[in-house]
Amino acid sequence: PFQRLVNQGMILGEPQYHVTPEVFEANKALLEERDIRTLRVESEDKLTYILKNHADGKVTDLSEEQTEKRQGQFYLVGTEIPLTTRADKMSKSRGNVVNPDDIVREHGADSLRLYEMFMGAFEATKPWSMSGVEGVRKFLNRAWRLIIDDNAEEIALHASIKEVTATDEQLRVLHKTIKAVTKDIETLGFNTAISRMMQFVNFFT
Repeated sequence: PFQRLVNQGMILGEPQYHVTPEVFEANKALLEERDIRTLRVESEDKLTYILKNHADGKVTDLSEEQTEKRQGQFYLVGTEIPLTTRADKMSKSRGNVVNPDDIVREHGADSLRLYEMFMGAFEATKPWSMSGVEGVRKFLNRAWRLIIDDNAEEIALHASIKEVTATDEQLRVLHKTIKAVTKDIETLGFNTAISRMMQFVNFFT
C-alpha cells in the first residue's frame, strides 16, 4: 500500500567535549579542582578523553556554558585547555544515551514529540540537545498563554481573546501559515512547519 520508503535520520548523542591524552595529563589538577573527570575512549586507533562533570553524585556531560569559542577553537571556559567536540551515536559505552522517560517527566510528552520533529530535516543525522527540548517547551508555553489566562484559578480564555473581525495583516499571516504548514507536512518538512507556527505565535503574541 506504500508509495515510497522514507527512513528517519539517526539521532546522535549531545555533542561531547574531548581532550587529547597530552592535554589531559598536563591539566589533571585543574580538571579535578572543577569536579571534572574523564572517560577514556579509543576509536579508530585514536585515544581521547571525554570530559564529564561529577557533582552531587551525578555524572553529566559538559554544557555549552562551560566552554567558550575563540578564533574557531573551543576551550574550557576561563582556561587555555583546548577541546574538540564530537557528537557520536548514542551508546551506553559512551555514556550519552538519553532516556525518553526522563524527558517526559521533566518537560512533558508533547515537548519530546515536537522537539524530535523540530531538530532537523526528517532524513538527516542530527545531534540531540537538551537546550533544544527546553526551547520547544517554552514555545508550547507561549502558545498556551496566548489563548489561556495563566493567572486564573481555573482554565479560562485570556482577556485579549475576542470575537472580532481580523485585520488584513492578521488574515495574511494566518493564511500564509496554513499554506506553508500544509505544504511542509505533505513533504515531511516537519521542522520547517513547526518553525512557521513559531513565527505565527510570535506575531499574534
